[in-house]
Amino acid sequence: EVYQRVRCNITPLHRDSLLNFLQSNQGIVTATSVENLSALVFMIKQIDTKALNLIKRYPLVVLSERIKVFAQSIGFNQIKVAIETRDEGLLKAIQCSL
Repeated sequence: EVYQRVRCNITPLHRDSLLNFLQSNQGIVTATSVENLSALVFMIKQIDTKALNLIKRYPLVVLSERIKVFAQSIGFNQIKVAIETRDEGLLKAIQCSL
């Protein structure tokens, strides 16, 4: 069996969730891989290209310096790298960002 990441089709739920998130002015975006962040950016572009600039205003918590460098290259500025590269580390970084 082979693991393969595929991009999902955008649904009204994706659109509604993104727009609700962006209206809140509160929240944290997380990315566990460059591929994960790339997929998120791709989805947002499909929904609303203006939303891409809005999402970059939110804090971004990532699992590695490599993801941080990629995030900076696409315009994210508020980036926190988790100290531990596992779920617990991500959670701690999120809690510190609140």
